[in-house]
Amino acid sequence: RVMRRVLALLCDVLIVHSTYAAHALRRLYVPNAQVVRVPLGNMVGFFPHETVAKGEARRRLGIAADRRVYLFFGRMRWYKGVDDLITAFRKLQRADAILLLADVPAGRTWDLASTRRMFIELVGNDPRIIARFEWIPREEVALYFRAADVAVFPFRRVTTNLPQPAGLTA
Repeated sequence: RVMRRVLALLCDVLIVHSTYAAHALRRLYVPNAQVVRVPLGNMVGFFPHETVAKGEARRRLGIAADRRVYLFFGRMRWYKGVDDLITAFRKLQRADAILLLADVPAGRTWDLASTRRMFIELVGNDPRIIARFEWIPREEVALYFRAADVAVFPFRRVTTNLPQPAGLTA
């Protein structure tokens, strides 16, 4: 925390992606910092298969057309709340529901094996949960989102590496 404050004091401008992060930076590190909010862009047009029909995307991923598909796509980490998502989904009494978990490895993977074991144990033998622990080629990313009815991002913390200050909401 001390090093983050020192680093923030050395910067002329701090760039964040949300109002929440701007408030958190000022509250935790540098009250008078010049903070610039740069919203994240979208990826429309970047991924092939963006116009593939839902049924075709599901066929390619091996998911029945008559299912209600909930998708978590990204690196599974503790702060993303995927364990809570799995626990809540397992309580869901819908036989037609599918939870599609795409754990996309990126960056450092030093904890990959232990993280994977934890999520495999949580999934258990629930046939309604499809967990993919593999690199997903750029050409296939849009298929996952096209196949889904709902994309779920149950984050516990909405910023990377910032402690959650009391009283602030995203």
